Amino acid sequence: LSLFGVPKDQVVLAQWRRAIPRADKELEENSAVCELHFDERYISRHFEHIVNGEIVRIDRGRPLLLPGAVPTQFPNLPHYLSKKLPTSRKRPARTPLSAPPSKKSAGDELSPVSVETESLSSSVLFEDLALPSAAWGKHTLSVSPLTVAYSVCRTAVDKRILFAEKLVLFSGQGGSVTHDVFVKGVQQKNVACEDPASLLERVDAMSICPGAGTIHEFPFALGNKKIVLSDTAISSQKCQGITTEGKPCIQCKHLRKALLNQRSRKRCSPTGVARTSKRRRAQAQATRRLKVKVALCTQTIEKLKSQSAELEEGVLADRLKTLPPKQRLAVMQCYQAARRKSTKGMHYNQDWLLECIIMRMKSPRLYEHIRREGILILPSRSCLKVHMRKYRSGFGFNPAIITGIAKRTKSMDAFKCHGGLIVDEMKLTECLNVCTGGKVEGLVDLGKFTLENDRHLLCDHGLIIMFQPLTGSWHQILGVFASRGNVKAPLLSKILIEAVLLAEKAGLKVDYITADGASWNRSMWRLFGISGSSTFIKPSTPHPVDAARRLFFISDFPHLVKCVRNGLLKARYKTPEGSVYIEHIRAAHNEDKCALTLKVMPKITAAHVNPNNFEKMKVNFAFHLFSPQVLRGLFFYQKQIKEQWGDPAPTEAFVLLMWKLIKAMTARIPSEGLKPDSTAEKHIKDVLNYLNRWEVHAKTSPAGFLSASTAEGLRVTLQGTLDLMRYLHEKLGFKYLLTCRLSQDCLEKLFGIIRQFSGCNDHPTAAQFLLTVNCLSFYDLVKAPSSGNCEGGDLKFLLSSEDSNQELDALLEGGKIEEASQIVKKSLKLSDHEYPEKMSDSRLVFFMAGYVARKTILKTGCKECSDKLLVSADDANEQLAMFTKFCDNGGLIYPSEELFAFVDALETTFTMWFSYNELRSDSLDELVSCLQNNNVTLGCAQHGPSLSNQIKKFFLVTRLHFYTKALNKERASSREKKKHLKLRRVT
Repeated sequence: LSLFGVPKDQVVLAQWRRAIPRADKELEENSAVCELHFDERYISRHFEHIVNGEIVRIDRGRPLLLPGAVPTQFPNLPHYLSKKLPTSRKRPARTPLSAPPSKKSAGDELSPVSVETESLSSSVLFEDLALPSAAWGKHTLSVSPLTVAYSVCRTAVDKRILFAEKLVLFSGQGGSVTHDVFVKGVQQKNVACEDPASLLERVDAMSICPGAGTIHEFPFALGNKKIVLSDTAISSQKCQGITTEGKPCIQCKHLRKALLNQRSRKRCSPTGVARTSKRRRAQAQATRRLKVKVALCTQTIEKLKSQSAELEEGVLADRLKTLPPKQRLAVMQCYQAARRKSTKGMHYNQDWLLECIIMRMKSPRLYEHIRREGILILPSRSCLKVHMRKYRSGFGFNPAIITGIAKRTKSMDAFKCHGGLIVDEMKLTECLNVCTGGKVEGLVDLGKFTLENDRHLLCDHGLIIMFQPLTGSWHQILGVFASRGNVKAPLLSKILIEAVLLAEKAGLKVDYITADGASWNRSMWRLFGISGSSTFIKPSTPHPVDAARRLFFISDFPHLVKCVRNGLLKARYKTPEGSVYIEHIRAAHNEDKCALTLKVMPKITAAHVNPNNFEKMKVNFAFHLFSPQVLRGLFFYQKQIKEQWGDPAPTEAFVLLMWKLIKAMTARIPSEGLKPDSTAEKHIKDVLNYLNRWEVHAKTSPAGFLSASTAEGLRVTLQGTLDLMRYLHEKLGFKYLLTCRLSQDCLEKLFGIIRQFSGCNDHPTAAQFLLTVNCLSFYDLVKAPSSGNCEGGDLKFLLSSEDSNQELDALLEGGKIEEASQIVKKSLKLSDHEYPEKMSDSRLVFFMAGYVARKTILKTGCKECSDKLLVSADDANEQLAMFTKFCDNGGLIYPSEELFAFVDALETTFTMWFSYNELRSDSLDELVSCLQNNNVTLGCAQHGPSLSNQIKKFFLVTRLHFYTKALNKERASSREKKKHLKLRRVT
């Protein structure tokens, strides 16, 4: 049996799959079908050749499947599955070919005479033949003198056209004469001519076909390509012009019948008006049916709306009780949006808005995708910006946050209120920004701790103080500060004491303070009496709130591990076991770095053993360097390491010591927590003793020990961790201490969110930094912890307070300048100095006055104000309006002399003020206080006071925007210049 592969054509393959009745398996591209399933007519088994007129067949050996073959035979299955192909029809016997019979026309019946091949005599052209009747006439053609025409003519209806019904032409050519016969314009063939006179008699005896009718009888036939129109008579295109017995020819008969049928159909079919009327009636009926259907649908919709309205939100809330709070909030927002035609103008829940703000902070691109695809009902970016202004507060400790913490701790037990303060700083971009209230952002602001000499300096660092509990997954930002450089130790110690007092007053229990190993943090330790040496370690100080408690100081452990790693990269460590070299680990990595072979240290890369300045900052690289993988590598390649760098045993012992310490100080789950008399506690004590022995052993080599700051940080951190664990266990009943809660990991995550929210810039501006931190602090306060016995807070009390800037705006808008000046704590008066030499050009002030008028005067809609304060371009001062007219393309506004004088006075005051005073956050408040004696009003009596104050506010805020932008540009140019100078020194 032969097997045939499935066809490659997908259409034919689909036919095969449908033809084969198999449900367990479908034909695939590599399947085959046996020849038993094909009819024999589709299988070719021989080669056929014709030799000497005979068919010769040669066996193929391998059968061939003919095109179009489909499996139809299934012998081992029920017979109804096999399909019988139709038998081929027997071909009819073919008769021998013969010439087709000649067709006879009406003209042939009248003239069955064969064509005479002999030419006529030329005398025919000059003889006058006997005419058959008086209707005949003889004509000699002017264009061809050797052609003589005998014809029977008739006139058209309008008697302007002459038609030749019968025409006989005798033409002389080369001494012989030929004849042509035309009847109704159709040349008649096979008309023999023995005698010209008899020919005329025969033509006269021919009957002319009357045609199919007239155009008056069938007016719709006009333009039909299948008819021939002769005057008003209609004939078929195939009409020969002659007929028998005076009846129409067969072609005209058929044409007339068709025309009659067509006319009958047109008579039976409705006219255009009737057809349109019928169509309108049908459309009206359809419209009535649709109206009824729409009415029913409207009733159904109204009924469903009424039923939906009856379903109160409380019922829906009962059904959503099983959902978590965040999911319940999302579903409620979706339900609220579903009841609206559009989400434009929709009022969102405050808690949901805060969730949306945090989501967009963490991933702006994912937020836009969820909003664009309609996965959740999320507010737009502009909506978030409007609501984010509500979370804007100043630097320092926010009283609303402290109040919210106190309200929250009332529902918490004392066990869950214990924790510590995490302190750290991040770099900010120097940038000035003017908020809507006119306050300048981007300057040094430490709250009430701000020094008077630092108020005009730009900030470049942001300090955050966060509370991290020992249990639970929540965190809370307590304060945020903007400084120039790092906060010095004396001021930092005051801020930390204030943070401890406020946290304790709010119900939190501060047991420790964690900071990194920066020099100013070590100086802060010394102010609190914290020290750590080989002879004496003091990790705590008396608590400022409760003398019976201790306040412990911890150095960020991951930062200490990085310091240990960086010291090993610089030089060897001279430990009691021997010298520790980074080259031992590098040699193991070189032996293990082949990409093709199996690896002993798969996570160790070149960045671990030879990191650059950026890679040295990564904590995971330092932790990987002191991991079990490095221990396995040192053991596996110890022979190769010995040959190059000596015995790696001291290095292996040091890595093992650090790995155990990291495991003890980064416990994240209860089973690994630090407990009294545990293995982790014993190892921490061993490390403290090891540091003392190591320091004594390394005294002979100054480079063989840790730096003083790192050694002190390790001693204080390890001893403080042990003492804190004992205090929590003995005094508070803690079973274990999760040592990971003593690090700055939560604050580093917060910094990552802040940098990501600021876009590609790793250093946000002060305004971005403050706004992001405030939103996150509000979020931490109102959200419910995932574990614990307290609920989330309420957001309303956090947004109810108003700052002095908002109050100042209200006073300005109300025209109460004297009351506005009372808000300013200290008003600076201009001294009796000379006016600055450089002032703004009056033409630019005139241009600016027109812009102020567009933004303030036109909004009032008062015609009297517009007539007093605005003039036409022709009436404006030519010298002042020169620049405005040059820029005018048809839409600029020209202020009057009164408005120009008012704006010019404001501009002069602004330039004089900032010529003699440094820019501060409240500079606009101080400037407004100097304008309290200015009682000039503009406009009509009704709008004068309010309009004047609006112009003052708008101009001063806008002018302050221009001023800060110019300062930012100068600062950016200076930074770029310094950058190029650094590059020049490097190259």
